Amino acid sequence: MHITNRSFLSLIILLIILTLQSQSFAETALDSRWVDGQFKGFNLGNAKASKINEKDIPRLQKYGANLLRIGLRITKDSGSTNYKIDKVDEVFLDKIIASSKGSGISVVITLGIEPSGNKSDYWNNNATKIRVGEIWKELALKYKGNVQVVGFDLLNEPVIPRYYKLQGRDIWREWALDWSGRIRDADPNRTIIFEPAPWALPDGFANLQPLPIPNVVYSLHFYSPREITHQGIYSYPLGVDYPGNVGFPPRYWDYSQLYSILKHARKFSFENKVPIYVGEFSCIRYASANSRFKYVQDAIEIFEKEGWSWTFHSFKEWDGWDPEIEGNSKSLAIRLENGPLINLLSLHMRQLTRSHEQQK
Repeated sequence: MHITNRSFLSLIILLIILTLQSQSFAETALDSRWVDGQFKGFNLGNAKASKINEKDIPRLQKYGANLLRIGLRITKDSGSTNYKIDKVDEVFLDKIIASSKGSGISVVITLGIEPSGNKSDYWNNNATKIRVGEIWKELALKYKGNVQVVGFDLLNEPVIPRYYKLQGRDIWREWALDWSGRIRDADPNRTIIFEPAPWALPDGFANLQPLPIPNVVYSLHFYSPREITHQGIYSYPLGVDYPGNVGFPPRYWDYSQLYSILKHARKFSFENKVPIYVGEFSCIRYASANSRFKYVQDAIEIFEKEGWSWTFHSFKEWDGWDPEIEGNSKSLAIRLENGPLINLLSLHMRQLTRSHEQQK
C-alpha cells in the first residue's frame, strides 16, 4: 500500500490525538475504592459543631473507618458578596488531615454556604457563583497532589428556594459545572462529588442528567422517613418504631421500603455506570434502641448490596446522632466505645477495609 507524506502526517497526528485522549482518561480515572464502594466512615461536621480532636484518630482507626467527611463553612459580611472560608474550619480541617496522615484514613471536603437550605439567598447572584468557584480553585491548588483528599463535595445539600423551584435543577447544574471547571483548571485529576437538589434526596436522581465531565461521584443523603430518623426534634413526635407503620395513611417501613425509596439512585447508577456515595445517613438516638439499630443495619446492608460507599452522620458532633452515645432520652447520654451501634458500624467498616486491602 502506497502511503503519501500527507497520509503519513495525518496518521501521526491521529495517533498523537488518541494518545493524548488515552492519557486524559487515565489521569481522570476514578479511585477504585469509589467504584467498589470501599470507602466507609463518618461525618465530622465543621469546627463549630465537632468535638473531635487529633487524639480521636486512633479510635477511628480501631473502628475501621477509612473516610471522614469534613465541612467548611463559607460566610460573608452582612450586605456583601465577599464570601470566604471560615478560618477556624480551615485550621480544623488541616489538623485532621495532618493527624490522620499515614493512618489509612482519607478525607472528603464539602462546602456549606451560609445561610443554607431554604434560607439561602445567593442563587440569583452571579458574583457568588464566581467567588465560591474561586474558593474551590484555591482549595484545589492547596491540596493538589494530596492523595489523602479523595473528593471535593461541591455543596452540602443544595436547596434552591421555592421561587426558583421550576428551574432549580438547571441553576444548580450550571453552578456545579462552573465550580468543577475551576477545580479542574487547578487539578485535572481531582474527583468531584455532586449532590442532586434538593437536599441530596434520593428522589433527586429521578430524570437527573449526569454531568458531562469524567471522574464524578454522585452523592445522596438518606434519612427516610424522617418520622423515624428525626423523631424527637423539629415537629416529629417520639415513639415511632422501625420497622413499623408511619404516617397517615400508614405506610409500613422496613428493609423492602427503604430499598424501594432508593430506586431512582439505583437506576441512575446502573444506567450511567457511575458510583453512588451515601454522604450522610443516620437514625436519631431518641428512637427506641432496637429501632435505631435495625434502621442503620438495614440501610448499610442496602448500601453494601449496591456497592456504595458511605459516611455515617455523625461522630462526636451533636450527641443525638453520635453512634457512641446510647440512651433514648435527652437526659440520658452514655458514651460507649463498645455499644451496639458503634459495634455494628465498626463490624462493617473493618470487614470492608480489610477486603480492599486484600485486593491490592
